Amino acid sequence: MKPVPAVLATVCLACALVASMQHPLSHPVAVAACIAAAALTFRWPANALAGVLALAPVLAFAPWSGWITFEELDLLVLAVAAGGYGRLALRAQGVTGSSARPSPLVWLALLLFGASVCLSAWRGVADAGGFRFDWYQGYHEPMNSIRLAKSFFLALLVTPLWLSMHAASPSLTSRRLQDGMVLGLAAASIAVLWERLAFTGLLNFSTDYRTTALFWEMHVGGAALDGHLALTVPFAVLALSRARTPWGLAGSTVVLLAGAYACLTSFSRGVYAAVPLGVMLTLWLASRTRPLSRSETPGGGCRGWLAAGALVLAFAASAAWMFPSSGYRGMLALLGAFVVLLRLEPVTGPARPWRVAAGGAMTAGLICAAVLTAWWMPKGAYVAYAVACTAALAVSVHRPGRQRILVACYLCVIVGIGLVAWHWGGMPALQRALPVMALLVAAGAVRVVRSSMRWPADLRWQASTSAALVVAGAMVAVLGGGAYMSDRFSTSSSDFSGRITHWKEGLALLDTPADWAFGKGLGRYPANHLLAHSSTDSPGDYRLRGEPGAQHLVLTGGKIPLGWGELLRVSQRVSPLEPPAAVSFKVRSDRTQGLHLEVCEKHLLYNGNCLIKEVKIEPTDGEWRSMNAQLPGASPSRGTWYAPRLISFSVANGTSGALVEVDDLALQGADGRDLLANGDFSRGMSHWFFSSDRNHMPWHLKNIAVHTLFDQGAVGLVLLATLVLGAMWRLGIGSARRHPLAPAIAGALLGFAVVGMFDSLLDVPRVAFVFYLLVLLALTLRSPREDARAPAHRAETAR
Repeated sequence: MKPVPAVLATVCLACALVASMQHPLSHPVAVAACIAAAALTFRWPANALAGVLALAPVLAFAPWSGWITFEELDLLVLAVAAGGYGRLALRAQGVTGSSARPSPLVWLALLLFGASVCLSAWRGVADAGGFRFDWYQGYHEPMNSIRLAKSFFLALLVTPLWLSMHAASPSLTSRRLQDGMVLGLAAASIAVLWERLAFTGLLNFSTDYRTTALFWEMHVGGAALDGHLALTVPFAVLALSRARTPWGLAGSTVVLLAGAYACLTSFSRGVYAAVPLGVMLTLWLASRTRPLSRSETPGGGCRGWLAAGALVLAFAASAAWMFPSSGYRGMLALLGAFVVLLRLEPVTGPARPWRVAAGGAMTAGLICAAVLTAWWMPKGAYVAYAVACTAALAVSVHRPGRQRILVACYLCVIVGIGLVAWHWGGMPALQRALPVMALLVAAGAVRVVRSSMRWPADLRWQASTSAALVVAGAMVAVLGGGAYMSDRFSTSSSDFSGRITHWKEGLALLDTPADWAFGKGLGRYPANHLLAHSSTDSPGDYRLRGEPGAQHLVLTGGKIPLGWGELLRVSQRVSPLEPPAAVSFKVRSDRTQGLHLEVCEKHLLYNGNCLIKEVKIEPTDGEWRSMNAQLPGASPSRGTWYAPRLISFSVANGTSGALVEVDDLALQGADGRDLLANGDFSRGMSHWFFSSDRNHMPWHLKNIAVHTLFDQGAVGLVLLATLVLGAMWRLGIGSARRHPLAPAIAGALLGFAVVGMFDSLLDVPRVAFVFYLLVLLALTLRSPREDARAPAHRAETAR
């Protein structure tokens, strides 16, 4: 048995079990899950690490549990580390080979950055008044420094495990990491689809609603979802470009399309810039990974990329032209025509007159049938188009030699575009669609007649181009289907000026040379902003007072105009209730003020269909006073079974600058059952969760560099920049440039950096964990040829 891995396995398992036994929701389930994760990792370590990346965007239940400093992903990483190091301790597999030996410079940089993180964590704890352990501390307390420090060290903890497996089985381990990142994108995208279906509708692009998926860290704003999308989309693009089976192509395409929808509905200008840049870098580096034949080159070479780009631009322009008059239906019909166009091939064989006449007659007959169907049948335009498009795709797949039949079906599809436009928008829509229809006829004619006009016929290229067409159509819908995104673009200049002012104000809080050199401490910006703005524009605060087991909640109103979105809420997820709804509580106050109570359909930041009551609180002369309040209105609904809405109870101080103490909260419906857990706060903030729906600047510095400078000082900023630039150097032109994962990791890091120009990101532990892990891998991987020259241990294959 190897002593070092054995000690690490024991410590990790002990920490995971101790933390899981404190889980607020169900500690038996948490303990059992940790043991199962450790056992599965011992048996299938590569799959387990992929599972960590896949579950990272969804494995966090803070809105239900009240945990902020610790979360479920921490338990999973510790359990996986326990199983992985236990495997290393008991088996011969070790960290060997050049792929697992970082250079001395890399070791030095990692050591120095780790020391910087530790120093900043210590300074943060000291700035908060000294270390006080608690499972439920918030952003203003000393445990917040621990919350931000853990990301780097958790990534550092699992990196040797991955490198060990990579030394034994490079190809399998690389595929598993790519699969984990793609599944992580899929998980986040499914959460986005649920959120949009439940609260806005899939095609509602006008409502002021930005998706957050299951990134609870966005309860005070931020860009957690944006950063995760920037990190994962390049891996999905790389998976699609390298897929070799129909199932692989289909799966990668579906995930990429769902990810594109998540990107678009984030309504984030940073995502709109970061993801395309990351994808372009990924594809460019992928073409240099190894010498490829023309058929293997993603996109079929330069001609394939040019053809794809031209088709996407033509579709985007046509969709933008038709969308105002034909709507989503016309754009979908146009999309189908472009997909059929991709399947067209030059017609071979002699152009005999009887064949031309027969083809023309068949085409005329099909078009007449489509027109008659649209004229006589209710919604017949959609039926005619669907039949034509389905027939065209079926012929292209099952009867590839019947190009003349495909041409006839293609012309019917084009006529179907006009029928759909006419049915939706009348004659003006049809007139607007005619130039687009003529363009498609001309493109099809050139494609069929000119054999020199070729684009790749392989399914991978056509799937990639089809996915790009869908993304282009979604972009047209986002920009043309609602005013929200166009309004955001129109305010870009003023928003940027506001960010610069915010950065300057944040850095002005660095008082001493030591602050500039080593930072105020990890996670200390929210508390320092609160202190500096306590008399002007503080966002409000919450605290627990009293002895453990006998605590109560203290709410402070912000020093800002307290509208609906500016209230700092303390909330709890509850079950649906039957009206009349009533809230009972005890209160203590030294002045007249208002207490805001509500039960709403709410995921994280946006409220809807609420029961609301503003309770007037009179001075209580230092005594507790029992009060009751009826919440009038109809009960919030769960919505549909396939996209259920969440329901939250919230309490907030509605008076600027006032302080109110609350205890023994209870929420009852018609059945008299109390729906709140831990309403007396005897278990701290268990089950309670706070949010600031609109006032986000006090919680973030909105830039990775400024955030790092504030937290870790110039020393930490230089060290982080050294790690990231060193990683990009190795991935682009250094010793890792030909590794299969290099293109995607480079694209992910570039996209993350672009999003980080306007958001902090590193104050989101889950996203920071994935980022640090990719940086560590980039600094340690080597190209396959260099690994082949070095002695590599192959005693145990990672499964």
